Parts: sequence; structure tokens; C-alpha cells
Amino acid sequence: MSPRRATAAAGALLAVTLAFALMASAGPARSAAPRSIASRTRTLERAVAAGVAPIVRRSTGGQIYDVHARLLVEGHHRLRPRIELTIQLDGVTEYQALIHSRWCPQGCVPVEVPGAGAPVRVLNLEPGGPPQVLLGLANGGANCCFIDQVFSLEGPQDRVVRTERDFLDVRPRPVDLRHDGHDELHCADARFLQAGFTDVAHAAAPIQLLAVSDDSFHDVTDRYPALIRADATRWRAAFRRHLHNGRGYISAWAADEDRLGHERLVARTLLHELHAGHLDGPAGVSVTSAATFLAQLQRLLVRLGYTRR
Repeated sequence: MSPRRATAAAGALLAVTLAFALMASAGPARSAAPRSIASRTRTLERAVAAGVAPIVRRSTGGQIYDVHARLLVEGHHRLRPRIELTIQLDGVTEYQALIHSRWCPQGCVPVEVPGAGAPVRVLNLEPGGPPQVLLGLANGGANCCFIDQVFSLEGPQDRVVRTERDFLDVRPRPVDLRHDGHDELHCADARFLQAGFTDVAHAAAPIQLLAVSDDSFHDVTDRYPALIRADATRWRAAFRRHLHNGRGYISAWAADEDRLGHERLVARTLLHELHAGHLDGPAGVSVTSAATFLAQLQRLLVRLGYTRR
């Protein structure tokens, strides 16, 4: 951290505040005009009224930082609005830029971060240093896709580093799983939802837990076997309730059990359900044969790293 910021932060009790400003209009996007103090006050009042309140986050080592994140949205939210994010750390503007993503080349749409009441949330995702700012986006499609961008406030030469990930059809939920003040992202492996094994209503995906460190997303699901077991139990029960169309559920179950090292159990169970006639596909799906489904599921599990067999 630069001496300037270290001096500003040391010995002070600083609040982490989060403000979200939404300026919607039916017309085309326009350039931002200078805003008066009264205008900024109304912006904060609208943010608080929408359920956004100051949030205090402490970093590792007891250091407290003042992080102010403001999202300015101009234009109708369904028509590729102009989105600008401003981040201040300890009173200094460290980042101010228009938001873009390679996963929505025509423009992104802001979406609420679960638990935040707004598209922006200040979190502790990495140990040490200032908190991160999490921004929720979507590409505007009917069913897909959701993109999360993480802005780390201490990159090389004190630059803000942006990291992003396409979560496809699922929304990640920040959760402090270890109760240590640092959040992981609780989501599901949406690649199973796009496998084409069943219809959309009966598709399922295994649990996936991600951490952010070194400016990238890392799969840390294996650290939480109890959560994997609970997820497997849920999908197994769902399959038993939908024997006529349970491919999606048993695929998610197989992925969970493979993560736990239960490959033989998975093989025996799938073979049993095949002989029982419970793996036939519903009408309208691309993979109708039960044998073809099993072969494609096996290839998917290997390709995604759930098993080596």
C-alpha cells in the first residue's frame, strides 16, 4: 500500500460505505453532467431507500478501510445502458470507468448481487489488504448469462485490477463459509445445465464454491465435503421423485459423488438405473438413448475434472 493511503487509514475508525445510483430514462444514453451536492444527496437517499446501507468490513490484521463504490446507470436498464463505476479507497478515487465485458459485447445490464439489494457490494474476498468490490452483470439474454466482476483495490503499482467470470445460467451468492470474515462464492456448475440431457425444467447442476485470490477465480469446492454430501443427497432425492425424467438430477448427483471419490458407487448406481429403465430421455431432447446419455455424461465428468475414469 502507498504511504499516502497507509497514513489515511492508520489509527482511524473508518466506515465502508456502499452507494448505488440508478438514473433510468426511456431515451438514449447521454453523457453524465456534473452533479450538485443536492443531487448527490438524493442519489444516496435513493440508495438507502432501495435497501443499500453502509457496510463495515475489516481486513485481515484488523486494518479498517473506507471503500466507497458508486454505480451510475444511464438509459433504460433493458436497452444496454451506459454503466460507470467509481471506487474510492480512503477518500482517494482509485477507479472510474465505463463498465464493459467480453461476454456482453453489445453492452451489459446490471443485476442485483444476492444479499446486497444492488448490483454492487463491498466484500472481503481475499486475505489481507483492502476489501474488493463485486459487480453483478448480465448480457441481457432470456436465460443466459450472468457475469461477475471483482475489482481488487491493490494491484501492481497500486492499480485497481479487474477479474471477471461468466457464470452462465446461475447467480453466485457470497457466503462466509469459514466464518473468518472472508467470503467465497456459492454457486453451481452451470455447464451441466447446458449439456442437453433433459429439458430446462428438470436440469440440475452440482454445487460449486469459488474463491478469489491472485486476481483470479479458484474452485475450492473440495474443501467443503459436508456441503458436497448435502448437495448429493438433495439431487438423489430429486431423482427418486422424478424417475420419468431425472437425468438432470442424477447427473448432478454423479458429479458430487465423483468429487467425494465415490466413482464405484456412481458406476453401480447408473448401471442399476439404466437396467431399471429410469434413464430414458424425455421427448424433444437431443440425447434420447439412455446408453448414449451415460456415455456423454461420462465424457462430461472426465472433461470437467470430476473423475479420471
